[in-house]
Amino acid sequence: MRADFLISEMLCNFSVGKKGFKMYPTQTFDSSKADEIMLDLLRYIHQYYPIGLPEYYNQPRRMMERDHILANKISDLTEGKETAWSIFVRELKQHNWELLDMAYIQFPSYVVRIKLKTPDFSTPEIFHSRELVVVVSLLCPYYTIYYLDTYRFNTIRAAHHRYRPIFRIAFKEVLPEFSFNQDAHLKEVEDLTRLHFPSHNYASHGMLMQRYLSPGIVLEGQSGEGPYPIYSYLFDYTFNIKNLEIR
Repeated sequence: MRADFLISEMLCNFSVGKKGFKMYPTQTFDSSKADEIMLDLLRYIHQYYPIGLPEYYNQPRRMMERDHILANKISDLTEGKETAWSIFVRELKQHNWELLDMAYIQFPSYVVRIKLKTPDFSTPEIFHSRELVVVVSLLCPYYTIYYLDTYRFNTIRAAHHRYRPIFRIAFKEVLPEFSFNQDAHLKEVEDLTRLHFPSHNYASHGMLMQRYLSPGIVLEGQSGEGPYPIYSYLFDYTFNIKNLEIR
């Protein structure tokens, strides 16, 4: 079957909503537990960020507890110290998965991206790839895990931009016809995450990426005061939330 036909069939399964294309069903949560997690996350944000007092965050920066946690993480990496994360990544590599360990990011969290093999939907016009992303926060006892589909449009380029447009979809559950039997990979990775980080609980990426805090401070790497999603405060502020559909 031609790749361009497969791409066409796949895109036709999107349904248009208020925020754009929809393809994957949203994971459901017990509302009471979701509220409990949300309030807990908010408490950690207030613990590590001087919300309401931007002068205590902006330059010149004062050394904060968050900075010490980051410094300790980087020191462990440069010294080659064995940690729960290093053991976790080593076990992932035993599955012969192609992965990118992003523990080096300048943020108090651990991130790994596992490249998954899918039928080649790429065409001269669109390049498609899928990753399984795991993020373990060092600022709060939570981790998140989700698929990330990336679509790069090769034949389109904005007049004032060097790079071609990219559209991404972050999701946890996928329709069976688009899962490519990768549910087993997800379960293996989730089991390993819980094994090596037993004090951490799961938080939905949708909850983290779709709930925004009111503006007040400018995070590193950002051009304005926000608002930012919870994900940017506690999990990874280097993650680009533009052109991202969250399912």
